[in-house]
Amino acid sequence: ISIPPSNIIVLYTATNHVGIFLPSIPPSVVVLGREIGSATHYPLTLENNRYLLWGFHDSPNNMTTTGKDLFINVVNYMAPLPEEAIFANPIAAFMPVKNYHLRQVNAYLECIEENLPEDVPEDVQALLDEMQEHINNANTTGNTIYANNELLKALKCCEDIREKLGITCPL
Repeated sequence: ISIPPSNIIVLYTATNHVGIFLPSIPPSVVVLGREIGSATHYPLTLENNRYLLWGFHDSPNNMTTTGKDLFINVVNYMAPLPEEAIFANPIAAFMPVKNYHLRQVNAYLECIEENLPEDVPEDVQALLDEMQEHINNANTTGNTIYANNELLKALKCCEDIREKLGITCPL
């Protein structure tokens, strides 16, 4: 909006309005428009940057182009800025979880290898093979959600092996 040298802008073709009497302006109030001919009456005020008095009684159809522009500017000024969109990447979000489970699998695997008998029972060997397959799947995928699921399956195999061998593995 451009303000002419007279500092007077006409907002409506008719002048039905209510002005707030403000002989002194409180710090919480921003005066946006004053009545012509009255130094103490303000039909446009903003309080606490949240409450707008638009003291005009007429319809938008009777607004001047300047009045419409001012109204839009005031609404845009008062509208909160949109929060910056934060797009959580679930693949990245699972990275710490995957790393935690990988450390658990590695600790279990070390414990199992230290306690593995010379003659590995077939059912334990099948679980070791299945566990290794899950670990390989976790290590070769770029998807941390899938990797985490594979590591959870490997941990289940570790638990089953630990129970079958009757060993205790600290984690």
